[in-house]
Amino acid sequence: MIVMQGATWLQMKTTDDIHVRARAVAQWMGLATVVLFVIGGIWIQNIDGFVITSDLDLAAASNPLNKEVATVAGAWMNNFAEYPAMWLAPALGVLMPILAVMMSRAERCGFAFLFSSLGNAGIIFTAGLAMFPFVMPSSLNPDVSLTMWDSTSSELTLNLMTAVAFVMVPVILGYTTWCYYKMFGRLDNQFIEDNKNSLY
Repeated sequence: MIVMQGATWLQMKTTDDIHVRARAVAQWMGLATVVLFVIGGIWIQNIDGFVITSDLDLAAASNPLNKEVATVAGAWMNNFAEYPAMWLAPALGVLMPILAVMMSRAERCGFAFLFSSLGNAGIIFTAGLAMFPFVMPSSLNPDVSLTMWDSTSSELTLNLMTAVAFVMVPVILGYTTWCYYKMFGRLDNQFIEDNKNSLY
């Protein structure tokens, strides 16, 4: 999935031989992403997932030891059965790489990169939705698995990080936007020759 993403980016940003090779890699990796994602989905249906069997006090202080967890066959699919709208994420994980392959083949590089990005998002969201509320399951002792509710920081830490994020996120967005502005356009032999003293 990441190789497909990189190949569609490279196809969009280069010319000549590198562009042709990136196009081929993007198409093969897009198909591999779909096949491996589907195989992973079939496999995950048949392995033990985690289920919280005790009552949770969501207003209590964070304590990873304050719950009971059982392993149940196929439990990673429970959220999808309970909330059918969640199937949108795996649908994106399958359909978007296929569209990325089609756009790559049609030399619509921007759309190929967009669909590759959406496919990656669908795959990542699929994993997150399947695991919810677990963040870090423990195979050694399921009862100490971290969930959304018992792996949070204190209120003071969360308030401090909100203040830091309020200042730093615009800074990060600003320099990221500037970097993309400077990298806009295709990289070809002429550009490298014209900027041989500033490129490395």
